[in-house]
Amino acid sequence: MKLTMRWKLLGSHLLVALVMSGVLYGWLSSTLDKHMQEETRAGLLGEARLARLTSVREIGNMRRDAPGMAAAIARETRARVTFISLRGEVLGDSDVNPAELKELENHLNRPEVQQALKSGQGSSIRYSATLKTDMLYVAFPFQSVTGEGGVLRLALPLSTLQKSRASFHAVLGISLAAALFISLILSYILSNFTSKSLRTMAKIATQIGRGEFGRRVPVTSRDEVGELATVMNDMAVRIESELKSVAAEKNRLDTILRGMGEGVMVTDATGVITLVNPAFRTLFDLREEVEGKPLIDITRHPSLNDAFKKLVETKNERVEEFTLPLHGGKTVLTHWVP
Repeated sequence: MKLTMRWKLLGSHLLVALVMSGVLYGWLSSTLDKHMQEETRAGLLGEARLARLTSVREIGNMRRDAPGMAAAIARETRARVTFISLRGEVLGDSDVNPAELKELENHLNRPEVQQALKSGQGSSIRYSATLKTDMLYVAFPFQSVTGEGGVLRLALPLSTLQKSRASFHAVLGISLAAALFISLILSYILSNFTSKSLRTMAKIATQIGRGEFGRRVPVTSRDEVGELATVMNDMAVRIESELKSVAAEKNRLDTILRGMGEGVMVTDATGVITLVNPAFRTLFDLREEVEGKPLIDITRHPSLNDAFKKLVETKNERVEEFTLPLHGGKTVLTHWVP
């Protein structure tokens, strides 16, 4: 299948649009994922700070008050709330029944707990064995009214974030698909407009090649396409002038050859005749066209063919006289020139 310039331009525009859409989708997706995660982390940290202020005022005895406070904070923040002692023991958890707290493993080595104890704030994203899902954790150290220390931790499941991310990806994908469709239509219009001048030049060049030398390419711009059109027009003028000159020379040569009393024959290097004048036809009594035929088919005289072979071998000018068996015999003087 032959691809025209229009389809090549359309394909190049579409390829650029596809590459740009892919890069944009990847960049926006990665950027938004990070942004959403950071925004969620910042929001959860803010809620944890407020929860810490409330806990400092409301909790007196950690073991007694922590479970109820964890449940109360969870209702307001919709996050999982956990109170952890400085030894890592879970004292209260909004998602775990108080009677089952003793069954939970020690949380002292949790990354967010260690960061909170060392730097005053901690966060991490990891899989929760209790809830069987990925969670975002933030933690702050705090002290109760009685001065008892511990760690307050808030956690959110990432499933909600993943749903928001999937929804955004769908919207982004649809938007980019719509933009790609629009760019395809615009690319078709643009490629059709851009290739119009080239199609016109190709059509006129074909007509010039068929001998219509009066045809000219319209010059509608000053860019490379306009320069090409100007060059083609100049070339057509020169070709027309050269052909007229060649035709005039050929007419003069034909006139000279027709007026000569001597017979003239021209062959190529293999002995195929390319030109004869009327005197040659009369001399050899030729009634049919001989151009394109080998010399040996015109006359079977061996001396004539031998003279031609010697000329080809030696490439030297020769003059020889032959008697040809034509109408009782004719003696001719031949002049061979390479």
